[in-house]
Amino acid sequence: MSDPIFSQHDEFTPLLHPEKRRMTYYSCNRDKLNVPAKVKRLRYVEIPRAVNAGNEAMANDSFQRYLDDADPRGRYEPSRTFGNGVHFWDSVYHGRAFTIDNGDAAITFTVPGQSNGPLVPLFLPLIGKLQPAEYQKRVKETADALRTIYKSAFGDRIKDMIEIATLATAPEKQGRGYGTALVQIVHEMADAQGRAIFLFTSDAYGFYDAVGYKMVGEALLGADNPKWHGGPVYIRVMLREPMSLSRQQCAKDASLAPSVHSLAV
Repeated sequence: MSDPIFSQHDEFTPLLHPEKRRMTYYSCNRDKLNVPAKVKRLRYVEIPRAVNAGNEAMANDSFQRYLDDADPRGRYEPSRTFGNGVHFWDSVYHGRAFTIDNGDAAITFTVPGQSNGPLVPLFLPLIGKLQPAEYQKRVKETADALRTIYKSAFGDRIKDMIEIATLATAPEKQGRGYGTALVQIVHEMADAQGRAIFLFTSDAYGFYDAVGYKMVGEALLGADNPKWHGGPVYIRVMLREPMSLSRQQCAKDASLAPSVHSLAV
């Protein structure tokens, strides 16, 4: 059932706008996340494949296009790809990276109190300095917007939360439930520890809504930037509260067939 005033694809209106807050409620059986996919820890040798899958998956993402627009000749792209590799290396180093199909789908996450591995302080500051000035401006704009949302939505609680940093599946492997299987690994760990999970996304908010997250904030990027001539770019912060044991059992026992009800919130 579509909103009578705003289309779900009307990106000119924030999703949290009072007239666009028609969300989809998934009953217990929609929470079943078990899919026939073998999840393993990501290995160092699989990092190049994971980086390539992430780059391909994000090629048409609104937020990524907003950043790429600041580097029209692609001069920074090799450095950005290397930076993504450093991120994956650090995640593998800490045991915070999982994959399906040897890197074709991968997830990374951070946990409270986690420190960086040896490569991050060595390379990331240098990579940041290689960014074009306009690219740096847009990165800072994003960081400032997220900082404001995090403070408003989470406060000091964020120190005890898990963050999903990366989740991507190569385009040719999408539609197989790989992303759902990967987030389930993090969900189970978070539920066992009683921790909430948060992340930010641009276009993938529908996926996260379907696997149990709710949107707690959003920000419009580029609205006052005369160098940006594309459409509106929203970043959305999503939150998943830890599941109780009864809800976990419900998710395991329920059917795969979704029961969907439209609720105005």
